[in-house]
Formats: sequence, structure tokens, C-alpha cells
Amino acid sequence: MQYYFVSQKEGKFQLTKEDYHHVKNVMRLKENDHLVCVYDQKKYLCAIHYIKDSYWLETLNEMEPTKELPLQIELYQALIKNDKMDWVIQKVTEIGVTKIIPMMCKRCIVKIEENKQEAKRIRYQKIIKEACEQSHRSFMPIISEFINLKDIQLEKNTLGLVAYEEEIQKKDWTLIIQPKLYQKIAIVIGPEGGFEKEEIELLKNKGFHCISLGSRILRSETAAIYACSVLAHHLEYQKEE
Repeated sequence: MQYYFVSQKEGKFQLTKEDYHHVKNVMRLKENDHLVCVYDQKKYLCAIHYIKDSYWLETLNEMEPTKELPLQIELYQALIKNDKMDWVIQKVTEIGVTKIIPMMCKRCIVKIEENKQEAKRIRYQKIIKEACEQSHRSFMPIISEFINLKDIQLEKNTLGLVAYEEEIQKKDWTLIIQPKLYQKIAIVIGPEGGFEKEEIELLKNKGFHCISLGSRILRSETAAIYACSVLAHHLEYQKEE
């Protein structure tokens, strides 16, 4: 069944123009066909009705929302090449991340000028929306404003982790994840060239724990998806216990 995030006007759900085109001309939904609409983190089973060149969505009943992870995951992702950044945003959204913060580091190859950052954020938000619809999430992750690594602040009740390829201790870092002690997990992933040592020291001083993702050196995009996948699996498993 097709799945769409909608807005509301005068008590009625509304599709975006792009989604309406998709419903009518791509999926070719017919009169009274059903679709799932998500509004304010709630899911509704709806039927579509056509009126000349317009439509209206009839709400049939409220559905069970898609369950989110017991802890929020925030990803600080260093800027990487466009297609790779898009891929990371898409995949971590499907995995269950709640917030994505594009981050600038000293070794970032990609530089995005300040006057172009908002256009990038709009592009990223579109990728997030489509990934949420594909994965049937009720919550749409936030794409924050671009940030410099030096400006990261670890919030209260947040466990901070930074994936560092030179971390000596190859231990199971999921053991420090205690849902009863934290509300969020912030994971920091570096650029193609890795972090500089002073950046790691800065993050440590801010309360972040260095973790190893194994004995192999991973690409930035691989590291992001691997780390978020491990976190999500661990949290879901703990939740079931």
C-alpha cells in the first residue's frame, strides 16, 4: 500500500503536488483506492476520491504507528561527496536515526559555501521524506543546519560516541549503551581523510567516547551505516528483552 506524509488544511489531509502526481499518474490509484497517510507522527488509512482536476482524502481509521527505537540516534556526518552523502542520509533514515547533522571537519574534501547550505538541506530533507515513506516510518528525522566540528556540544543525558580508526581498544562498545541512563546517542563519523588528532582530543574533552568499528579501515559512508546499524540492532534487541 502506498505511504505518504501529508499536511492538513481545514481539517483535511493534503498531498504535496509531487505526491499527488505520483498517486494519479504513476501509481494510477483509482477512485476509492486506499493509501496510508502520515500526519503528526500518526498513521491513517485513507481512501482517495477524485473531483474533476482535484481530489480529497477520506480518513477511514487510525493505524498503529511504526515503532521507533527506544533511544534517539543523532548522526554527526562529516561532509563527503554528493552521491555518497545522499546515500548515507537515505540509509540511516531507513535504519532509524532521528537527527542528521552535516558536519565540517579539517580534512573534508567537500566544501559547501554558506549561501548554498540551505539548498542542500532542502535536498537532504526530500531524501529523508522518501526514505521514511519507503521504510514506513511515522517519524521524519530532522536535518539540522551545517555545523563545524569544534562547535559540537554534547547535550545532557546523551551518550557521545566518535568512530576513530586509530582507537587501540577493540572492545564491544555497545556495552556502554545503557538506555536507562541516556535519552539519546550521538555518533560522530569523520570524512574521507579521517579526523586530525586535535579534533579527537577536542571531542574527548567534550565527553565523547572513542570507539573502534573493527580492524578494517572503512569508508566514511560505510562507517556511518555500519555504526548506525549496530546501534539500532542493539537497541531493538535490548528493547525486546
